[in-house]
Amino acid sequence: MIQCLKHKAKERPDKRRGNKVNELRPPHLEQPARLPPIRVEESSFSQDMQWLLERGVQFADVAFYSGDSGKELGWAHAAVLCAVSPYFRQLLLGPKTRERPQSRCVCRERDGGPHSLLSTWDGSIIDDLPRSDGHMTGRLTRLVVKDPLLCMCLWETLMFIYRGAWEWEHLQEALEEKLKNSLAVAQLMERIRSLLSRDR
Repeated sequence: MIQCLKHKAKERPDKRRGNKVNELRPPHLEQPARLPPIRVEESSFSQDMQWLLERGVQFADVAFYSGDSGKELGWAHAAVLCAVSPYFRQLLLGPKTRERPQSRCVCRERDGGPHSLLSTWDGSIIDDLPRSDGHMTGRLTRLVVKDPLLCMCLWETLMFIYRGAWEWEHLQEALEEKLKNSLAVAQLMERIRSLLSRDR
């Protein structure tokens, strides 16, 4: 009996070894090649929008004029203005729009009377008006800028709007450089906030 058990004990390792030989082994894979580092391109949105404001005049469909002199102040694109501001949406698209936000775009003068910052030119939209740069436009809306501070800093305000209307610090720096008067800068910043209907 003891010899039988010893004999069986000797046979078992052989069986195990035989099983290992017959087992399937996983395939040997080579080390993967090193991939080149992923390069994430920076957004060019801000530069593209600035280009649109500076050089995309042929696509502009909104013209700004001074309320005092009637002088042309600049051009813009209704789609950009309406995307940023409910006030512009109401002013440019009129009562046809579904949303009709109550505009808070009102600044009070010393006498306490309301003073509108912007208005349409006689409420009219002019078709195919020839422009000073020689380009023609399909539909042009003329807006009158009634606020003298906004007239002086319209370009800085438009640049701020076209860059996404979130760089408040840059806007304040640009206005301080242009106006050189901290009280005027604070007043204009408040008017721009109300124009964009943003509480900040």
